[in-house]
Amino acid sequence: MYIFAYNLIFIPPTQYIFMKTEKYVITGPPKSGKHELLERVSKKIKIYTMKNVVKALLEGDVGKKINPETRPYEFQKEAFRWEKEWSADFNFAKPITEGTGRYLMVCHYLDRMAWLEYKGFKDSELYREIEEESKKHEYEKVFMCENTFKTFEKISEIIDKTYRRLGYKPIQVPNFFMIESNASGSEKAEIREQNIEKRVELILQYIK
Repeated sequence: MYIFAYNLIFIPPTQYIFMKTEKYVITGPPKSGKHELLERVSKKIKIYTMKNVVKALLEGDVGKKINPETRPYEFQKEAFRWEKEWSADFNFAKPITEGTGRYLMVCHYLDRMAWLEYKGFKDSELYREIEEESKKHEYEKVFMCENTFKTFEKISEIIDKTYRRLGYKPIQVPNFFMIESNASGSEKAEIREQNIEKRVELILQYIK
């Protein structure tokens, strides 16, 4: 299974050099459109993408099957294990023909920390371990998708707070257009598409 997506070609090892990597994160609460944005942005520019490890775990693509509701600590631990393995590639040499090594991902280490805090495990050894590991990865920009569900207000606040505590200023990615409850199916689809395009445009302003 491929974790990173890109226009891949074989390049002899002799053409690899070490260079600075740029890491961008799309974060936010559940159902805020993160994965859609990842896919859309990656179609607009050349950039490596990394799938959200939580989504991969829930879909059974990787790792152990753990219920995040009944065993939140074990789930975040498993998510961190896979996230750490995938992220190791960030520090490798990249082919010179690719230019700057740029990565766009949905959530990362700080999101693990936020969910651990949300579930009552902020004082845990795992939380401290993830925070220490997160210091090895500096993000160029963090994009925070707007929450539209009352259910996710608390986790949304904790995610934003966690990134800010560690020195980041998340760029807010709002929902530009609201869908009226009496809108027809075609109207809803059109508004949704317009909203996605506006959000993509905003993100691309920061990823040159």
